[in-house]
Amino acid sequence: MKIEIGESLLLSWLRHVKECQLVQTNWKASSKWELKYIDVLEKLMTDSSEFFANKYGYGIYKGTSNVGQLILQAEIDVMGINFDDSGNHIYAIDVAFHTNGLQYGGKMEKVEKIIKKFLRTAMCIYGYYGITEGTLVFASPKIHMATMSLINECSEDIGYVLNQAGLNYKIRIIANEDFNEKILEPVLNTVGDVADTSELFIRSLQMYNLFAGSKPKALVKTVNRRAEKIIPTDLETIE
Repeated sequence: MKIEIGESLLLSWLRHVKECQLVQTNWKASSKWELKYIDVLEKLMTDSSEFFANKYGYGIYKGTSNVGQLILQAEIDVMGINFDDSGNHIYAIDVAFHTNGLQYGGKMEKVEKIIKKFLRTAMCIYGYYGITEGTLVFASPKIHMATMSLINECSEDIGYVLNQAGLNYKIRIIANEDFNEKILEPVLNTVGDVADTSELFIRSLQMYNLFAGSKPKALVKTVNRRAEKIIPTDLETIE
């Protein structure tokens, strides 16, 4: 089984920071499920394609001709649901952990793929669950500022296009220092309280903490230099 450290981190974030009682990684639809509201989804696909092509020159559905094909490609990295007295809230997250910044194409292609991810995730949630409100997140610890500027420019437009289809999802892009402050640090603060061995990100930190205080500084530097050589620069790709 493929293990992604970014997905493990976001799973812990949803469970312990956002207090989601149900959390799943690598969500994919079953072929046995009925996809509903196809007319709405088809119109959303057409309208969003035209909107981003006319306003920015983006081709967000390249090589994808219909909603069925688009949904078939979908995989949501982490999904969670919080149940409380005010109602249920769904979170759907795509996380990209590339140590040198996003590694899939030029700036335009990066933005096109992120837009496509948001819209396809929205279609999945509405088409399979009939849920019209929630939070959609794209998270990455490192996105170069030139790319980040283009992504931020489109974030309100993604929300606008979805709103025109009657879908009121919040669009959040959490990257760079925001990733550290809003995701990483809050999870680190829970390390001492979590005993679930399935949460690999937290378990790895707990193991490190067992020995961190006893390591000579020279050894720590040597280990870090060796780690930099073996860590791949592209840990994950998105379609």
